[in-house]
Amino acid sequence: SKLSSQCELLNQVKMGLEEDRRSLMEHVSLLFNQYHELLTHSLEDKEHYHTEEKLFRDKLNNLCRQKEKLEEKIMEHYRRLDSCPTKKKSIGASLVRRMRKA
Repeated sequence: SKLSSQCELLNQVKMGLEEDRRSLMEHVSLLFNQYHELLTHSLEDKEHYHTEEKLFRDKLNNLCRQKEKLEEKIMEHYRRLDSCPTKKKSIGASLVRRMRKA
């Protein structure tokens, strides 16, 4: 009887431990699923970040090229202005000059 009560007690402890193990395994499985979802989400975010970064760099490079082209056009405009012969002074200006001399 003492032995059978000890066996019964050990069986109850064993059943409790098996239930705890099952519960812990379910919890571990849930945590693994959450980890997998988080890892997948993290990788998608990283890919999205790199895609956005590439688009940003492309836009920035495009703007830099446009800026350089505009600077070249401005410099070409100034070069043309410098190379043009100075316009003859208007008749009115030469008339005023003659009147002052007289």
